[in-house]
Amino acid sequence: MSAVLKDFRKSNMSLYAIKKILVKMYDEKTAMTLLKDYCMESTTPEARHHGLELMLMNGYYQEFKTLLNINKQSHFEEDRVWAKLYELHYKSLQHKISHSDVLVELKKIPILTEEQRCLHTILKIYSNYEMRRYSVWAYLNEKLSEDLSQMQPSLLLEFYQLRSKEILFRYHWRKNELIIARKYGFTIINHKQISPARMSRVHIILALSYLFDGYDQSMYHLNEALKLAKKFELPAIEKLVKHHNLPFVSAYHGLTEGVETESLAEQAHLAVARGDREKAIEILSTFESLTPFQKYYLGLAKMDKQLLVQSYNSFVSEESHYFYARLPLQALNHMNMGGIR
Repeated sequence: MSAVLKDFRKSNMSLYAIKKILVKMYDEKTAMTLLKDYCMESTTPEARHHGLELMLMNGYYQEFKTLLNINKQSHFEEDRVWAKLYELHYKSLQHKISHSDVLVELKKIPILTEEQRCLHTILKIYSNYEMRRYSVWAYLNEKLSEDLSQMQPSLLLEFYQLRSKEILFRYHWRKNELIIARKYGFTIINHKQISPARMSRVHIILALSYLFDGYDQSMYHLNEALKLAKKFELPAIEKLVKHHNLPFVSAYHGLTEGVETESLAEQAHLAVARGDREKAIEILSTFESLTPFQKYYLGLAKMDKQLLVQSYNSFVSEESHYFYARLPLQALNHMNMGGIR
């Protein structure tokens, strides 16, 4: 493998071309590891810039920080701009800066290349999406598509296109446009050249997208996410699946045998599914305020239409989440059909 990398260094080939060769020679994981090593050993501007994206998308965080510092300390302004953009993005990922502050900081960064302009737009897209400013998000997303279409094939272009698909996947799921959402989800999964953490999160959303279609389809994707979390030692994702997603899906379908969770809210949901409404009410009455989900759980437990309407309104007006809004709406329909008041 070291001989292969040595040959690549002599050839002056692009990272894009090197990746195309590596994925034919080795399995996906080995190919991306070799590409990572090549970037860390290379001194080309492409390795410094595109390498930042490679490291971040594949979860090579230590290498990402090393490259980030190399760019920050560079004498070249272009390198320092790349560092500013990726450092801002990384802070946002770690929740060390608010989305509104990201937008403020982006205005201060001078953009020198079209590639940087695309990343600048992507970061604005992320912040506007999280702030639920969907009209701005839609405009920026259209702009990004146009800019990406003008770029030459590169490793960076592949990853930026993948980022665009990720956000569209989440957006269409939230809007309850499930056929479109799943199309993006499966495209991302089939790409394979992203970090296990990103891949597991796609499986989780795919699992939730099948909530109303069937237990088995949801559980398949949750199990895939759990396998990745265990294999690659991702404790936060493993906890999310075990104590939130899996109990949630199990309770919804009434298949709760052997299902346990540390989450009090999901304990209440499981109690409702098991017919112990009093336990659910007891748990939820200890909460100072209720999320849309918790209003839904309490509405189920109390068979209270007003709480279910509040849950529905919260999902729609506060969260803009039309998929989850189906939960209280479905419960209301069942109550009306059963003549419950």
